[in-house]
Amino acid sequence: MKKISIATLIMLSAYASSAEAYNVADAIKAARENNMQIKSKREDFKNAKTAKFQALTTVMPDVKATSGVGRAYLIPERGRLSNNDAAGINLTVTQPIFDGFKTYYTYDKAKNSIGSAEFTYKANKDSILFEVIRTYEEVIRTREVYEVNVTTHQVLIKHLKETQERFKLGEATVTDVAQAESRVAEALSNKTSAATEVSNAEALFFHVIGDRPLKELDPIEPEAVAIPTTLDELLDITLKQNPSLKKVDYDVKVAHNDKQLAFTNFSPQVSATAAFNRSSLTASSAETKNNNSYSIGVNIPIFQSGTEYVRVKQAKISERKSKWDYEETTNAVKESTIKVWNEYIKNKALLDSSNQAIAATQSALAGVIEEAKVGTRTTLDVLDAEQDLFQAKIQYKNAHSNYIQALFAMHQLMGTIDKLPVLKS
Repeated sequence: MKKISIATLIMLSAYASSAEAYNVADAIKAARENNMQIKSKREDFKNAKTAKFQALTTVMPDVKATSGVGRAYLIPERGRLSNNDAAGINLTVTQPIFDGFKTYYTYDKAKNSIGSAEFTYKANKDSILFEVIRTYEEVIRTREVYEVNVTTHQVLIKHLKETQERFKLGEATVTDVAQAESRVAEALSNKTSAATEVSNAEALFFHVIGDRPLKELDPIEPEAVAIPTTLDELLDITLKQNPSLKKVDYDVKVAHNDKQLAFTNFSPQVSATAAFNRSSLTASSAETKNNNSYSIGVNIPIFQSGTEYVRVKQAKISERKSKWDYEETTNAVKESTIKVWNEYIKNKALLDSSNQAIAATQSALAGVIEEAKVGTRTTLDVLDAEQDLFQAKIQYKNAHSNYIQALFAMHQLMGTIDKLPVLKS
């Protein structure tokens, strides 16, 4: 039998411990590698960046070359037919000189379109990051709620057995037993429902993150997530940095570029062309001919079926629409910011109150149990006290989860969720 050294066992133990450690930063890293939406949006952004290079192609010359070979039949003055192999090559270079500033506006539109695509990508990425955090926290919450239900169910089973023993001794009634059985059945139903919620949360975890959630997930510490101290401060930062707002701001600029481009249809187009032609009969070098030409062309639009006027009108309408979209997005961001702040305040208060409620209901339950032993409290009183404690614990778990989600929702609105140290591994 092979012997394993103590050092090897320590190393294996350390590896196993590190392998089991999984926190929200690991979930974010896995999502970036596995989430299909992030990969798709990243490719959309890369594709949008090519628009700038496409715009630059309009100032580059257009070069075309043609060549051909054949046989030429000649009838000289003496009337004798002769034939020779013929060859020719033609090179044409056209250079745009002036296009009514279309190139400039196209390039400016490309830059603004890239800006819009960049913040579209960021907004989508931030949304997915928040979904990862929400999903991660939901697995933790549902598991904790399930454990509370399991504990409650076990306590009620124990209470039912005690009630049944007291019934045998004549210290409890049939009603007491029936009430205890009813609460056990209710607790079992709650436990089953909680188990279903855990299963659903873990399935969503795998879909969003791409990893199966481990048995132990490190909790997210709220203290590690700094936020503005007032709603006004939060609104000020959000209106300056929100990715969706920056995106629609670029959309307004793109719409303005489209209007500028529509007006270039009324401008003259100027270009220079140089053509180089060389042809020869291979049988006689004396027959080689060079024909070169140079020209400047000016294309002045006079009337283009009226489409140029329609394009200007459509561009003006689109520009006005983009400005209204910007105002609507601004109002929506303000509303979301206020809602998230109120959610943060509400759940912060619920955390404090539910924590106090747990301590109070635990004390009350202990008192009711003692009073029931001397006959001053009924079985129903004990069951009600246990139900109060159960509800206080569930309320605390829900408030804690919602509180953490509100913290990250603020950073999503501020556009800083991807910069939080707690999310970096």
